[in-house]
Amino acid sequence: MAEIAAGRRSARPDRFVEAATRLRSIAVATLAGFLSGAVALGVGCRLAMRVVALLAGDGDQGKLTDAEAIVGEITVGGTIFLALLGGAAGAIGGVLYLAVHRRLAWAGRWRGVAFGGLLLAIFGSALVKGSNPDFERFGSPLVNVAMFAALFVFFGILIAPVYDNLQRAVAAPSTTITGYALVAAQAAGMLLLLPATMLVMALLIADGGDAGLTAIGLVALFAYVLLALPSTSSMRRFPPGTTGAGRRAIIVSVAPLAPPVALGIALNIYELFAIL
Repeated sequence: MAEIAAGRRSARPDRFVEAATRLRSIAVATLAGFLSGAVALGVGCRLAMRVVALLAGDGDQGKLTDAEAIVGEITVGGTIFLALLGGAAGAIGGVLYLAVHRRLAWAGRWRGVAFGGLLLAIFGSALVKGSNPDFERFGSPLVNVAMFAALFVFFGILIAPVYDNLQRAVAAPSTTITGYALVAAQAAGMLLLLPATMLVMALLIADGGDAGLTAIGLVALFAYVLLALPSTSSMRRFPPGTTGAGRRAIIVSVAPLAPPVALGIALNIYELFAIL
């Protein structure tokens, strides 16, 4: 009996470390996504807006955009809002990176670019929306689309090294007091993911109509990538290809990405036709 009791007590720390390891992975991915998103999607979006204002010409300066911002005017409050919104969207992107980065290992040092291209293919319609008349009203529609589409690739390029560095910097789980405190901090940080997700989804469906239908499709794509790709059965049937893998291994690795990519590209084309 004493041996059984001792075995149960020794199993508890193992279960804690296992759960803490999973939480650590999600927390690291979320933080990496938030930091990368604040820069690439938030500040990057602000820079793209500035270029749009410059290309719009003097006649459009001072006009209101669809988001009720003033063309040519840059405010501290608006920039902070964009950075936080970009960080919130990036936190979601970080979780997606955690779900798919093993399947992009074959890309080696270019996996960030591959991930950015993947995000653009699947979720490009979330940012480049035909329901937004500003793409046509100000500057060149083609240049506007290209700039905002490039933000996805910029995010992918940033998150890959940020995620790797945070993985090395954050201590591994342990059953020490410091280990318990670290888990508590990570859990508290993860609670920020839910309101961030709700904020981004609320902004997507705010316009209703086609935007609402697009949002439903994007939520479905997000759920598929997050839940289906990292599953054990998916890993067995479609094992990830490693760096230097052959063509067949790469095809098998990315095969589960085909459905969301196909649907995402269809949504992108729909939005592009509305703009161009």
